[in-house]
Amino acid sequence: MCSSLMRSLALPGAVPRLLLKRYSVLATTSRRGRCSPLSSTIETPWMFVRPLVAPLWGNAYVLLFLTMTFWAGNAVAAKLGQADITPVTLTFLRWVGACLICYAVAHKRIHADWAEIRAHWLPLTLLGTIGFCGFNAVYYWALTYTTAINAAIIQAIMPVLIIAMNLVFFGMRARWLQVVGVVISIVGVAFIVARGDMGVLLALDFNQGDMLVLVAMLMYGGYAVGLRKKPPLHWVTLLFGLSFVALLMAVVLFMGELLLGAPRMPGPDGWLVVAYVSIFPSLLAQMFFIRSIELIGANRAGAYVNLTPILGSLMAIAFLGEVLHWFHVLAITLVFAGIGLAEKFRAT
Repeated sequence: MCSSLMRSLALPGAVPRLLLKRYSVLATTSRRGRCSPLSSTIETPWMFVRPLVAPLWGNAYVLLFLTMTFWAGNAVAAKLGQADITPVTLTFLRWVGACLICYAVAHKRIHADWAEIRAHWLPLTLLGTIGFCGFNAVYYWALTYTTAINAAIIQAIMPVLIIAMNLVFFGMRARWLQVVGVVISIVGVAFIVARGDMGVLLALDFNQGDMLVLVAMLMYGGYAVGLRKKPPLHWVTLLFGLSFVALLMAVVLFMGELLLGAPRMPGPDGWLVVAYVSIFPSLLAQMFFIRSIELIGANRAGAYVNLTPILGSLMAIAFLGEVLHWFHVLAITLVFAGIGLAEKFRAT
């Protein structure tokens, strides 16, 4: 058990003490006697948000909802920033920002765990390259060729990919209601992207951008399944290690873009996009998704990915003045019904 756990959570005031009493549990330890990564303690990110995040740290459903909200915003931000910044430059600046923020708030822990980061360089390199840098670079690149509708349709297959990869690599079979639930939620996504007219789906023209979206989904599906074998590091060390690997990979891509003379540095609006993707999709969403998989497993967590296009549509209604239609309501109902069925049997 971590001897410093309670001292690290000894915040002033009555509220943190109440949270400690209600939510704290014993931390498990790794072979070296350190806190296990993302354990069921309330050692949550950054002191100033601990009182807010502590009640959520054991609730996978709230964490997944926040994750999908941030990811929905990621696609919107990438589209908004296309005129200001190239996909490779956005990926590079995203991970520069994420690493700087993570290091600024947790440099002592990172320095203390640096030997462990080096010891686990191989899994960190694989997960960081595929799930952090590779996925985002390919996804941003795909959005320059394809429409948001096509991307949303293809993104809906991620739960299926996760179930299939778990079966192939770990022999984990999904219950039949999980599969039915995933299919129902995909139908819900199809309704919302087709705006209630299924003839729209038949008329869609799939292009190279759609193939890139599929490649990106395969990458992130592999990352999600690979988290079962994540290194036994403290959560902030794990997050920094993955982000640092993503930054190194992004540097290689950015140097290639420099040699080709293609980079385009962002203007004021572009920097707002960089700030958003550095904080919310890069740090908070990744941290919440890792924690959710730890709590309920990749198969069940993957079913929630289909909330992303739903939330994206709601964002358009809230911020862009679009109108709520009957197919929005039907799609939301189908997606939540599908998730409910997937949750009926909780095999992970």
